[in-house]
Amino acid sequence: MQENGDFISKIRKNPILSFFILAFLISWIIWILAPIIAGGGGIFQPEGQRGDRVVFSYISLIGAFGPSLSAILVSAVLDPLPSNASRKKRWIVFTIIFIGCLVGLSIQLSLMNDFSYQAILPLVMLSAIAAYVVSSVYHPKQGVTKLMQGLKQISAKNVWIWIALLLPFTWQIIAAFLDLAFGGTALNNFTLDSLVLLIANYPFALMFGGSLNEEPGWRGFAVPNLQQRFSPLGVGVIVGVIWMHWHFPLHFNGFYPIGIGGFLSRFIYTVPFGVIFTWLYNRSKGNLFACILLHTSVNVSSGLFGGTIQLLSYFIMIVFTIIVIFYDKMFKKI
Repeated sequence: MQENGDFISKIRKNPILSFFILAFLISWIIWILAPIIAGGGGIFQPEGQRGDRVVFSYISLIGAFGPSLSAILVSAVLDPLPSNASRKKRWIVFTIIFIGCLVGLSIQLSLMNDFSYQAILPLVMLSAIAAYVVSSVYHPKQGVTKLMQGLKQISAKNVWIWIALLLPFTWQIIAAFLDLAFGGTALNNFTLDSLVLLIANYPFALMFGGSLNEEPGWRGFAVPNLQQRFSPLGVGVIVGVIWMHWHFPLHFNGFYPIGIGGFLSRFIYTVPFGVIFTWLYNRSKGNLFACILLHTSVNVSSGLFGGTIQLLSYFIMIVFTIIVIFYDKMFKKI
């Protein structure tokens, strides 16, 4: 009992550090174990030796919920007072999300001829965790309901929702026409079928592809707490660097095909993205749903053209980042 009290007191004394440590521990332990659980070799085994592909992927996606789960845990410890949130609404939201995820993932696996009995348990766990995070807008602890309030800011009239949704695609389209203007041919690879496929993949990317998994942690918890000490620019860089290193095991357990080179290249875009997400969070008045949409659009739009256009889009994104830094004076503490 004393050990539990010491653990809670340490979280309350160092909430930001506790959040980052827990986010890394949850994710990294699961990612290191993912190839082994899937029946393959260890973390440094090549792709062909990482076991059942679907089980491995789902376990890795469960690990990606580390930041959100960490933020929920730390927020509950920091403010454990009852929230008076409706238990009925929470169970309704949980059930709808859980069943929706379960059915959606099962259909996806069936269409890809990847459904197997080994994948059932990871599929159920992944669906349950996603449902738990979303339904935490009605969490019984005040700290968590405050953390997740931004997830309820959904409105078609909110301009920041549309900016978050379309901005990454805009970077890609500008990059595509720049590439074409300089004699590139990458735009020729674009087809209507590829666009339809990307749009169809959007709900999956939103629920499991890093958006819901991470944003309640990085932007919902880390950004507002760090901004009590640092400028928005400083916070964006700090979170961007930590965010980059958090991905480290995925470049060695087979989830990402490129090892250390792919990990190091993350610095080019993850740190500027850290600034952009901080800018959006502040501009949208803490709209967590907008941050989730931006994260989803970043991930989905990267498959729109690829190659040279993708590199050009990073350049455009960096220019955009520099503009908003100076326009919004992000180097000044709020």
